[in-house]
Order: sequence, then C-alpha cells, then structure tokens
Amino acid sequence: MEGSRLIATEKIIAVSSPGCENQVEDIRHWASERGIGFLAIETGENFEEVKSEWEGGVVGITIGGDGTFLEGARIFSPRRIPFIGVGSGTLSFLARVEPEGIFDALEEVLAGGSKIDELQRVSVKIDSFEAEGLNEVVIGHIWPKKPIERKISSIDVFVEGEHVGKYEGTGVAITTPTGSTGLSLSAGGPIHYPVLNETIQLTPLHTHNIGVRPLVFGAEIELRIIPDTEVYVLVDGGRATNLLKTKKVITITGSKIPAYLINTSQSRGFFNRLGTNLGWGIGNQIGERYQMEKDEEKRFEETVLELAESVAKGAGDVLRELHRKKEIQVFENPKGGMVTEADYLSENIITSLIRNKFPDHDIVSEETVWEDKNSKYRWVIDPLDGTGNFIHKNPNYAVSVALLEENEPLVGVIYIPEIDQLYSAVRGGNAMVNGKVIATTDRGEIKESMLITGHDPKGELLSSLYPVVKGVRRHGSAAINLAYLACGSADIVWEWDTSPWDVAAGILMVRCAGGKVTGKNGEEYVLDFKIDNINELLASNGRLHSNILEEINKD
Repeated sequence: MEGSRLIATEKIIAVSSPGCENQVEDIRHWASERGIGFLAIETGENFEEVKSEWEGGVVGITIGGDGTFLEGARIFSPRRIPFIGVGSGTLSFLARVEPEGIFDALEEVLAGGSKIDELQRVSVKIDSFEAEGLNEVVIGHIWPKKPIERKISSIDVFVEGEHVGKYEGTGVAITTPTGSTGLSLSAGGPIHYPVLNETIQLTPLHTHNIGVRPLVFGAEIELRIIPDTEVYVLVDGGRATNLLKTKKVITITGSKIPAYLINTSQSRGFFNRLGTNLGWGIGNQIGERYQMEKDEEKRFEETVLELAESVAKGAGDVLRELHRKKEIQVFENPKGGMVTEADYLSENIITSLIRNKFPDHDIVSEETVWEDKNSKYRWVIDPLDGTGNFIHKNPNYAVSVALLEENEPLVGVIYIPEIDQLYSAVRGGNAMVNGKVIATTDRGEIKESMLITGHDPKGELLSSLYPVVKGVRRHGSAAINLAYLACGSADIVWEWDTSPWDVAAGILMVRCAGGKVTGKNGEEYVLDFKIDNINELLASNGRLHSNILEEINKD
C-alpha cells in the first residue's frame, strides 16, 4: 500500500486511552477545519456499532501507550486502514510519533509525503476459535491452586508436521518482529527489525532445557502446539481475546493481513526508540547525520523516479478500488470523449504530490492541469489511460507519469493496477518491471511478429501489416501497449494519433529496453503539445524497424 494514496483521506478515526481527551479534541478540531470527518473511540468501546464509518478514505490514529497501539492495530488491520501511533505512555516501544508532532505528521499525510510500513501479524486457531494479533501469542502454564502441584508444562511443537521438540517450562511465546521487543526480549530472544520482515519466532519461557533456543520461521510456516496439560492462550496480552484455557491442538502461523503503519518525518526510528527506552546509547544525532548524508548522496534522477513510482502506485490503488464500484460517475470531456470521477481523483493525487515536492516544475496532465512555469523540467501525466476500458470494467487501464528534461523523457513510470505491474525507466539506464530488468524481443522476421495497434480509423496500417504479421492485438491503452513492447510481449506498436501524456513514459521505456520509436515514415518522433495535430507513432523491438517501414510505405 502506497502512502501517496492518503492524499485522498476523507475521515480520521482515533482510538485513545482514558486521559487523552484533550488531544482527541484537538485532532477533531484540526480535522473539522479541513473538512475531514472524525470519529473518536475510547479503548474498550464497542466499535462494531459504527460499521459505516470504516468505508472510504480512512486514516487511523492511536493515542496512548503500547496497549492502545495494539488495540488500534486490532481494530484497523482487518479493515486494511493505515494508522499513526502517537505515544503518550511511559515506555512506548510501538508508537512512533510524539504528541507534539501529530499535526505535522497529519499535514504530511494529507500532502501525500508519508510512507506505509506493513508489519507482520500472527494468527492462532484452536478448533473453531480464531484470533490475530500484532505482537505475540503466549501459551503458558496455568498456575496450580495448591503449591505442591505441577508448576511447569510440557509442550510439543511441530513445524510443517516435523517435530521440533518438547518445551518444558512455563510456556512458549510465538512473536512477530514487532513483538520481539516485549516478552520475547525479556526471555532472551533476539530483537527483529519489524519493517520488511515477514517472520514469526518461537521463544521458550523459563525453559528447563539448557539446549533450547529461540527459533525463527517464515510467516507462511504453520506451527502446531500440543500441550500435555491445560494451558492458557493470550493474544497481544489479552487484547485480541480474553484468557483462553485449552488442552487442544493450537495452530499458529503468520497472518495474511499485515498492520499498515504510517511512517512520516515525525516518526521516531526503531533503534532510536530502543536507545531512548532502554538506555542503549543510540542517539538522535547519529541517525539524523546519517539521514542527511544519505539525502545528499541521492541523485536527482533517483529522487524523481521514487516520486513517480510512488504517485503512480498511490493513484493506482485508488483506481483499483473505484473500478470495483457498481456505478462509476461518467462525464463528457470538454476535449471530446468521456472522463470519469476516477480520472479527476487520480489526477488530483498525482499533481498535488508533484507540486509539494517540486513546486517549480511544469505540469501537464490529460484532464485539467496545465501549469507552465518556464522550467526545463515538465511532468507529463495520464492519470487514467484506458478510460473506455475502465468504464466498461475492462482491466486494461494504466497510470502513466513521465518527467521531461528540455522536452526529452528523463524518467518514465507506467503502473497497471489490476495486475500490479510497475514499469519504470531512467534515461541511460535499464527498463524495469517490478524491479526486474526487461528487454524487447530480438525477433527479426515480420511474419513471426506480434503487432499491438491503437485506433486505426482508415485501416491504413492494418491493411499493410495485417497480412504479413503473425498476430494483431488491441488493448485500448497506449501506455500498456508500449510497456508490453518493452517487456517482450509484442514486437511492434502502431498508434495513429498520440498525445504526449499517452506515450511520454512508454517511449522512454521502449528505448531503455532496446527498442526504437519513430514517426510513421521513420522520422524522429517528437512529443507535440499542440493537441490539434495528429501525431502518428511507430515503435518496435528495433531489429524489425526498417522492414516495417518498408512494408507500410510501399506504393
């Protein structure tokens, strides 16, 4: 999930502990001034009564200690709501934002400048009972009523059916990376960095076996816990469920739904929090100096590419949700054709984020934005390429974002939401899809080639190439057509009439992948911003190009 989508936030839901009423009211007032809905829930309240509040662009906030943070994670995570943790407890390991930084953090969220970290959660099942937590599942021995009775449990652990061993002691804790700083750390377990860490860990508690050590497993691994006596099961210290007693088989694995924690410039780093809370001497100055050095080393192209990828995916997330709506609001486009609410919302998300980061750059978008500030850099955007497909529930639509330098593509990004493919390229570098290098085909025979075509009103190109190519396809999106050419899914692309926002990113993609782009007659293709001109485009894997030109220009 991309943080850039949060620019479309419509509602804030705050989960707070008692004693935080003033902070809650301050946030309510802040939200009201910006026309954002607000709902406050105090820990322990029945939030199921307000089901309608969970729909739409929602951001969550937790205000309190780690207990409140875990309660918020329990509420927000199943609904896939990203949230900010504000720490007002005495010793908070989980909440990242200090109370004085909450409004700066919220402003950053609404400006689309935040990121979203996905934190692994844990799932437990006992017969028909199921629960999930962010920190841990603790399976412990029930203390006897009489002091002479047995005070330890023997617990057999199986991993994917393989017997790991028998744990004798007061119990075991199965923790996530987020939960590694709590009970697991106290029991001698290692600390896990929680971001981009999809694991679960088994830590013995007060074990009587000297050779037993904590074990780490991938989140998809299934653990089966078989106690020989009745034990208690607690999820997140009892927040996800009350104390449960059982002698039955306990099945534990990583949850498929993470917690979505919002990360802003106001968020304290993981090791910063540990250093402060545990006195380990990890200070702010080291982290701040490292970050400054890191920012200084970052090249302009990398910064721009990161922004382009972020805005494309953020807008794509919103488009994917709107595409699933039963009814999509459609308008007549003053420029001709149709436009939807999705086009406008995607455009607003992308252009707002670019303005925030590069206020001096020019921006040209297909729908409404045309900002000329006489900059040598110009962003060219198609917020929804394939609107006709989108209206008809066809999955072939894309977001196209390019940055031009002196009218030549410098960075290009194409995102196809329905298949989660992110194409990207930087001038002089490789073309990529989802981080992997792609290249055009090396096919040299037209009769073996695949042609993707756009609108061809006179049938001019099809009459020339249809008889000689192996196959013809039409996807209804110039951005997708060029992306598919770049990754080798086709050999030739023909577009009768193109606009810069349709093809700016795709042209760079094809060139970086080893292909060639020209006009119909082989002349240099120029991004033409005079919208009344018909601008034909011919692209290929490069090797085929001269043969194609010969075929379509025969007398």
